[in-house]
Amino acid sequence: MDRISSDLLLTASSLSDDVTSLLVMGTIFNAVLPVASRLEHEENTKMNKYLYLMLLSISGLIGVISLLIIIFTRPILEFTISQEIFKDFANQGLLNDFIGVTRILAITPLLLSIQSIFGVFLNLKKRFLIFSLAGVVTNLGMIIGLFVGGRNDYYSAAIGMVLGSFTTVLMYLVESRKFGLIDFSKFILQTKQIFIQLKEFWIQTWILFLPRIFLISGAVAANRIIKLVATEGGQITAFDISLSVQAAFFTIITSISTVFYPDLAKVFNDKLINPNIFWNKLQKYTELTAIISLVGGIATFILAPIFVLIFSLFGKGQDNGNYIAYLAQICTLGFVFQAVSEILGKYFYVKERAWQPVIFAISALFIQIISTYLLIWQGVDAGVAVSLGLVINFMILTAIQFVFIRRDYILRKEVVLGN
Repeated sequence: MDRISSDLLLTASSLSDDVTSLLVMGTIFNAVLPVASRLEHEENTKMNKYLYLMLLSISGLIGVISLLIIIFTRPILEFTISQEIFKDFANQGLLNDFIGVTRILAITPLLLSIQSIFGVFLNLKKRFLIFSLAGVVTNLGMIIGLFVGGRNDYYSAAIGMVLGSFTTVLMYLVESRKFGLIDFSKFILQTKQIFIQLKEFWIQTWILFLPRIFLISGAVAANRIIKLVATEGGQITAFDISLSVQAAFFTIITSISTVFYPDLAKVFNDKLINPNIFWNKLQKYTELTAIISLVGGIATFILAPIFVLIFSLFGKGQDNGNYIAYLAQICTLGFVFQAVSEILGKYFYVKERAWQPVIFAISALFIQIISTYLLIWQGVDAGVAVSLGLVINFMILTAIQFVFIRRDYILRKEVVLGN
């Protein structure tokens, strides 16, 4: 897309992205999976009823929020994005398009929340193929939308993304049913009885879920900050593309954590397994992730300018290729820390600690925001400042997680030796 169209699409997606990052991605999965893992050890039917209950309650909450965004789109946008960017869209006669695309994309958090519940089931059953295709199908939907509507048609791209997410929901449902998920429609008339039966687990999940709302990742924060501090057209798109170059390699890391997480949860919850196996697995997964991320980080640093050059050679550049590559290389400096943090963070989710991950994330986020605005105050370019702030976040978060896990490990050894 050209700068104007891509800035509009990326900014219009900010509200749905915020809801998704705060209430859906990671939040649902990390709150529901540990409880579902415990119930799976007891009885498969019980786990099915629990997932039905969580689908009903969580998707209901997300649905209400999506509806509020659709109704109050304009005032929310005026409050949450840079006034310069908002006025720029208005001056170019694109304000109605901006609001319209935002409303279309507001549906995606609801679809992703449904995906997350089915995704928990697929992970526990170790059915990773369909689970891994979620992003692929959504991206294909957007690509097909652009083919149908044209290079700069943000409406077609947005509709394609929504249809891609809906298709993924259907794929998840079919795969889950194939491997033992009971038809939830059979539970509708039993909803009250199911709630009474599983009320304890429902409450436990919400105790885990609600603190996760405040667990804001550095990347999500950076994407929000750039929309607030951008002063020139193209800065938002440049930062998003630079982060996407790194994200292409980070996909490998998230794939590793997706596979390792249910394994760690099962080992931890199985009281017949020696606790040392859990610690050995955590160490093994962390070391493997660090090695892979180091290789990926070096590759990203070297290849980022080449990727941007290829786009430019095919006429798809935005006349700021060197700037995009530079931002991508800065973000890469925190790649290893981001990857290790992804694995270490699973330790706290497996232990079902509600507030520790939140406190860690908020601490790193606070330092990230202060660092970013201090750099901007010193006259550093907005994109560069946001990128450096993101790197600082990853470094701080990883250090905090490591210290606390190390402390738990030492305390456990002392208890064992004392006995």
